Amino acid sequence: MSNLPRFQKIVFDTDPLVLFTVGYFDTRHLHKIKGKDYKKIDFDLLALYVKDSKIIVSPQILGEMCNIAENSLGHPLFQAYMRAVSSLLKEGIIEIHTKKEELLAFGSIQKFGFSDISVFAISDKHTPLLSGDYALYNLCLKQKKKAVYLETILSLKHDAVDL
Repeated sequence: MSNLPRFQKIVFDTDPLVLFTVGYFDTRHLHKIKGKDYKKIDFDLLALYVKDSKIIVSPQILGEMCNIAENSLGHPLFQAYMRAVSSLLKEGIIEIHTKKEELLAFGSIQKFGFSDISVFAISDKHTPLLSGDYALYNLCLKQKKKAVYLETILSLKHDAVDL
């Protein structure tokens, strides 16, 4: 983990936010996240990586997080999840809104849509974007923004011992 760059603030895309919040809720439910094969070690690595960072999200990413969590966990469990992560969302995660007119001005909006462009817009050279979306990660690099690919963090599980 020491060879990865660390940041005071980091913008979360949907995949890392879902992994982080579901893991925060209860790591025993990570396997339920649709389309993913997350394990406790994945949450542990992500939590360790962002331990001293302020997490920043957009309203669009929060919406996607809720949709994925509800579809993955089912409604009764989703209610418990929302109760559990509410304090984390209030106290540990900063939300930044970008007006739709500003998002529409990005040339990549047609390819990436509002959610991805919303986090791209709030990331910069000091506040990188953490994404599981390789195309979005590449867009950041092409635009000279800092970015961290989620799989880079999760690949450290092969080196991790008793996290």
